Amino acid sequence: MIAQYQHMVYNEYLPHIIGVNLYVSSKLKPLASGRTKYDPKVDAGMFGEFAAGAFRFGHSQARRDFPRINTRNSAIVEVVDIGNNGFYTDSQYRNGGPATFVAGMMHSPTMVVDTAFAFSIRNQILEIRGKPASGFDLISMNLMRGRDVGLHPYVAYRAKVSLPPANTFDDLIPQMGQNKVNMLKKIYRDVRDIDLFAGILAENPISTAIVGPTAAFIIAEQFKATKFGDRFYYENAPEQTVRGLTDGELAETRKATLGGVICRAFPSNILKVPQNIFQT
Repeated sequence: MIAQYQHMVYNEYLPHIIGVNLYVSSKLKPLASGRTKYDPKVDAGMFGEFAAGAFRFGHSQARRDFPRINTRNSAIVEVVDIGNNGFYTDSQYRNGGPATFVAGMMHSPTMVVDTAFAFSIRNQILEIRGKPASGFDLISMNLMRGRDVGLHPYVAYRAKVSLPPANTFDDLIPQMGQNKVNMLKKIYRDVRDIDLFAGILAENPISTAIVGPTAAFIIAEQFKATKFGDRFYYENAPEQTVRGLTDGELAETRKATLGGVICRAFPSNILKVPQNIFQT
């Protein structure tokens, strides 16, 4: 199961996030045949920039709510409000059960990765039902976490992706546009104060990606480390102390798709599952 999960992440999810060019140049695409090789010199640990910065881009994608969809691919009256249902499971079992819940998420597009966030993300994280304002702002928490772990400011990472130095706010305009730069000017006193999380969300996405160049680079570097520095990565050739998958097991693993998992989980409930679920 872990091997199938790894395959779906590397084969289906990553190219959509970081763009095809960086995905291919970083050697993240799973092999059609053969094996990869574990490199003991590569540290597979989590980078602070990844865990406390770049990989939190998904919080910008979160919708405030999404519909429930029945077997005719029609929306059911009740929508699932994220703020009122976060960390509660009862909504999954109403109006057709988990199948309509999953279908609603599957057929509802995410929000664009940018500096805008849904109300539930800004105000309702861990909110107690019936107690308005009992939740907290996840974005503020992200910014503070980056400072707590000692991340450098956003401008310190631009050189890593061959972006020109940013000595003034206006130096950011080519990657962000005037409106976002004006917003950052209102929040930060100096361009060198911009938090990594704020900076990467303000960047325009690169070609075929949903994130900008700095986030894409950090994410790619992390998944390279996780791939080549993990003895148990599913494509690795067997090592002295790690058996690895057999050729037959690996061939079957390479057939795995997230859409296939959903089809098998709800064979009679969902009529339409995209072949590549991340491209809908």
